[in-house]
Parts: sequence; structure tokens; C-alpha cells
Amino acid sequence: MGDIYNFYLYSKNFHHIKLISSLLNKSINISVLSDFEKSTENENLFLLIDSSSYSYFELSNFFKNLNKNNVLIFSSKNYKKIKLINSFGFDFFLKPFDYKLVNEVIYRKLEILSKNKTFCDSIPEIIGQDKKIIELKEKIMLYSASNYPVLITGETGTGKELVARAIHRLSKRGKNKLVALNCASVSNSLGQSILFGSVEGAFTDAKNTTGKLELADNSSLFLDEIGELDYNSQSLLLRVLEDNKIFKVGSNKEKNISVRIISATNIDFNYAIKNNYFRNDLYFRISPLKLKLPPLRERKEDISLLANYFLEQLKIDKILSVTAIEKLKNHSWPGNVRELKNVIKNISLMCNKKIIEASDISIEN
Repeated sequence: MGDIYNFYLYSKNFHHIKLISSLLNKSINISVLSDFEKSTENENLFLLIDSSSYSYFELSNFFKNLNKNNVLIFSSKNYKKIKLINSFGFDFFLKPFDYKLVNEVIYRKLEILSKNKTFCDSIPEIIGQDKKIIELKEKIMLYSASNYPVLITGETGTGKELVARAIHRLSKRGKNKLVALNCASVSNSLGQSILFGSVEGAFTDAKNTTGKLELADNSSLFLDEIGELDYNSQSLLLRVLEDNKIFKVGSNKEKNISVRIISATNIDFNYAIKNNYFRNDLYFRISPLKLKLPPLRERKEDISLLANYFLEQLKIDKILSVTAIEKLKNHSWPGNVRELKNVIKNISLMCNKKIIEASDISIEN
């Protein structure tokens, strides 16, 4: 794990000290402290806190100075204290404690801390501490400084639009509004006019319209599900990427534009190109920069962060126990982050308890 961590166990109860110490791997050396006086500014400290030994007020004051990633709390089922613990984002265990689970959580937290300690998170909308998410954020920062087109691939529900918006926001074009188009919702007959605009009389019921490309002048155009764009519109989009000029449908007047194309899809391009669903030359034009988003099953350590974030976002006054989090981690998540969000919504409505246990979670396999 690289860095060496010193463990402080805060407790005033001898029985709890023996109990918590017995839960930990024998290779972990612990200093037992009774008062919240010793400095916790050292980033290589890992704190174990027996919340039952301290008042709500003592815990509240102490928590203000702590890094949530360096803390693990052992608690009885005191809802007021648990709500406080959760409000600071700390991981916690409820009695009875599970020896194996306690050590797994500590090991995983130390691994994440060692890998990500120096990472400065300037993309808070993308939740995660997994190595793949850290690398993704670093590429987003790098790509946002460029004007080259970006192709984002990944399974449904992995957050492709969120990444596209982050790239645009961090770019020089970010002061202008991102223009988005879901290509799957565009019919073949209207694709050209939606992208390029039209003049009155160009076709039946045609009116003077401004296309998405012109709306995105000096900004970015996000083409979601670009693999669904009709073949004729693909040819016309290729021309725009080559010479930065557009013609409205029914007009021979050209207009110069400056648009950055950010595309997203979950299709297999090799299959689509081979079967003439997607133009090979357009693929190379839209993909000088590529980002592949990891599925949730490959970043399970982020599930706790995401689940608690969704509860907070939904303004749900409930708490997920460690056993509940473990059950979420054991699911394969074919619908990825979007599926997790829906499960959290369902739990928040169906579960009447303040503390959500594993038995309260129902997930379709």
C-alpha cells in the first residue's frame, strides 16, 4: 500500500477498546487515546473512533477537522449520532461488528488513500476515487485544453453526457452554452435540417430555422448516440469537420463556424463500420481524442460514495449501513450508475427505517 499509517483508536470504554482491537488485523499497531486532544493534522494518520464514548457535541467539534477518507467509526444504534457521522461522510460500522468486513474496509481505504493522496479534484460532478476514475479525470483536464473532437464510449448509464459537459465546462469555450443533440431521437428525413438549419420553402412545411451546428458556433456540440445518426447526415457532418463551413437546407449561402464536436456512443464501431452503418472516415474525424468510461462493476469501491451522494441529492434523511453498502457492491450493475441511482430512489421510498440494512434492499438480477 506504499505509505505507512499510524492508527489512533479513540475510546474511553475498556470493553470497547478490547472489542475493536480484537477486530483488527494483528499487523496493525494501535495507539489508544481517550481525549480528542492529540493533533490529527498528519495525513498518514488513520483514526478509529468509538462514538459511544463521546457526546454528540464532542464528536461534532472533533469531526470538523478530519479527512473523511482517514476515518472509520464504530457505533451503537444511536440515530442522532449516526446522522451526524453520515453528515460528515464517514464510513461506520454498527454493532455487531464483522471482523472480516472491518479489515476489508480498512485495507481498501488505505489502498485508495495511497493511490490518490496527491490528486486535486477539480471535477466534483464526477463522483469517484477509483484508479480508473482518477485517470479519467486527468484525461478530461488534458482534453479540455484542446480544440480537437472527443469521442466518449462506454456502456449505457456510465455517465457519458456528464463527462462531455465537464470537458466543455473546463475548456476555453466553456463560457458559452453547450449545445446537445441526441442523434437517436432524430429521424432520417429531419437529420440534415436539425443539424444545419433550413430556409423557408426548402421542403414541405419548412421554415427558417437555425441548426444545432450554428447554435454551437464558438462553443461545443455534444452529439449523444452518434452511432444512430443517419448515413446521409454523417456525410454532411464529415464536410463540416473538414472545412468548418455549413449550408442551411435550401440555401447555397455558406457560413464559417467554429465548433468543437464531442460525441458519445455505446455502439461497437468495428461492427458498425464493417456493416456500413457508420462511415469509417467520419469515425477517424470524430475520434482524435478518445475516452472509454469504466462500467460500475469495475469500480465497486465508488459505490458507497455514489449511493450516499444520491441520498444527499434526493434530500433523503436516511443512512446506508456497511452491510447495505456491501450488498450494493455485490451486484453486477448492468445499468451502471443510472441503475444505482434508481435503486437508491426505490429504497428511499420503500424503506421506512432511518438506517437502511442489506435486508431492505431489493435489486433485480
